[in-house]
Amino acid sequence: MRQQMNSLFPKTISLTSALLISFVGLTLVAVGLPCIFSFVSSRDAVRDVAHTLRDEFAQHVEKHVLNFLHQPVLINKINAMALSRGTLSNDPDRLTTRFAEQIELFPNVSSIYFGNTQGGVANSGRNPGDDSRYVIVTEDFAAGTFRKFSLDASGHATREVAVVPGFDARTRPWYRRAVSAKGPIWSEIYVLFTGQDMALAASRPAYDTHGNLLGVVGVDVFLSQISAFLRKQPVSPNGHAFIFDRSGLLVAGSTRKPLFLANRDGTYRRLHGRESDDPAIRRAMQALSQEVESLDRIQTTQQLTFYHDGQIRYLQVFPLQTETELDWLLAVIVPEADFMGGVMESARHSLIALLGALLLAGVISITLARKIANPICALEKAAGELAKGRSPEAIHGFTRIAEVRNLYRWACFSCCR
Repeated sequence: MRQQMNSLFPKTISLTSALLISFVGLTLVAVGLPCIFSFVSSRDAVRDVAHTLRDEFAQHVEKHVLNFLHQPVLINKINAMALSRGTLSNDPDRLTTRFAEQIELFPNVSSIYFGNTQGGVANSGRNPGDDSRYVIVTEDFAAGTFRKFSLDASGHATREVAVVPGFDARTRPWYRRAVSAKGPIWSEIYVLFTGQDMALAASRPAYDTHGNLLGVVGVDVFLSQISAFLRKQPVSPNGHAFIFDRSGLLVAGSTRKPLFLANRDGTYRRLHGRESDDPAIRRAMQALSQEVESLDRIQTTQQLTFYHDGQIRYLQVFPLQTETELDWLLAVIVPEADFMGGVMESARHSLIALLGALLLAGVISITLARKIANPICALEKAAGELAKGRSPEAIHGFTRIAEVRNLYRWACFSCCR
């Protein structure tokens, strides 16, 4: 008989266990599912906010960089027009005075100069680091000896600080490229011979009213000023921002890691993003190279996700293009933890609350299960006695559950009959 019953009901579970599993399971579903849904919704909302903030940061940087690069182009246009109309004398002293005044007006500009068709140059600028001022002129305003003088606070030349023989402005890249282009042009990024900074030159030919070439005006800017701006505008507590050209060479960055290195022969070379001392930048460039075949193909915003130091990091790359040929890329790296910290902390609190609710539910379930199951177990024992033809013992303090009490009474009544 028992074997037949076992075959009919091969798997059994105690009433206490069934009640315990039911109570705890319901608590887990009732508390756990809302916690999961809340976490997922919060995470998606935070990611959307982070994406919006990165876009706003990129737009802010783009506006600053384009304005930074527009100033040299505008200064060259003003000076070329003044030379063409004759309002700016082709005299080295007057030129350097005017250029020194413009240096005061445009703090982002490092030097302003004019090279004439005889190879002479007139230049005024600021030294990197201490922001001290200087002027440069060639003898007789023609190709020959290049002399650099420091300026005092009043703008007067004081002492000679450098002499370079054999200078000819017509051989310089900024001069030749502008004459060849017959319009505004940017130079390649170069490292100062002192190794203090990277610079960029904008140049433009100047013509007289008859179309004859008078020379080339130019403006240099230090790229460290873009890096300084990026450091002052953090996208997140541990976020990075850096700019690189289409070949992957670094232009500026929010960290203080070097952007160029010295060669053994005393020259300098710019660093590719994959060579950066910043591991996050290296990893970002690797992830980008795996995603796109060529940096030249990035014409719209690119969004990537990569892992670094065990953390998810978001990478967005934005094109930065000017009207005068410069074509750079801005990259923004943001660790997920910078924006998800609050969500993860809330999730931890929710998990603790869930574990506490489960523990409390377990204690209450065990208590209730025993109160419900003990009378039924007693009834089961009594039924066994009845099945054997014996009268069950009276159960004292049995239960207040009406159905169980009635069942016990009917069993006793049947036995008495």
